[in-house]
Amino acid sequence: MLTGARPDVTATNAAPQPQPALPADYEYDVFISYPRQHLSGRWLHALFLAEFTQRLGDTLPDEPRVFCDKNDIAPGLEWRAELQRALRCSRSMVAIWSPEYFRRAWCCSEWRSFRKRGRGLVVPLQWSLKPQLFPADAQSVQMIDFSPYAFDGEAFANSNDGLALRKEIRKLAEEVARVLNRAPPFNSTDPAFEPEMFPADLGRAKIQLVPLGGAALSV
Repeated sequence: MLTGARPDVTATNAAPQPQPALPADYEYDVFISYPRQHLSGRWLHALFLAEFTQRLGDTLPDEPRVFCDKNDIAPGLEWRAELQRALRCSRSMVAIWSPEYFRRAWCCSEWRSFRKRGRGLVVPLQWSLKPQLFPADAQSVQMIDFSPYAFDGEAFANSNDGLALRKEIRKLAEEVARVLNRAPPFNSTDPAFEPEMFPADLGRAKIQLVPLGGAALSV
């Protein structure tokens, strides 16, 4: 398995497990895509996720449904199947972008899965100070700059910068609420909803991200 990556469930000889029937509609409003073992993953769980979920709830008529693998895949369930289901059944994606994000086959395949549905369904957060290290097609996407708040810990949370982070999360929640209105009707048989999950041993140079309407770019 890749260090710091999600488990390599493609490299086993176990018989494939039967897949549960897909629902008739979306199960989640937001899929959170991030490199789990990176500092941004620690930041996500320490300072971002709970605040974002509550702020999103303030913008929607119903309780928000936010998928995050660490919280929403129960022990004993098969990672690949659950991630595929969550990708297929989510209206939008919030992606925590850093150079490490684009080194992870799982993260890249999550992003690629959503790109197939069309523009405007992924809200990328620039967590890194150097977006020029992102692949070219990612650099062409409008990001929300969260790099000034890429710290965790109680001291930061209680500082003026921590207050500014919470204000930015509130604005982000309002933006995501607008994105949810652009989500296409759920269609489990549409190829655009089929997740593209790559083997976890794919290296950065092997992943082909195809920009909308353009030629493939190596990442």
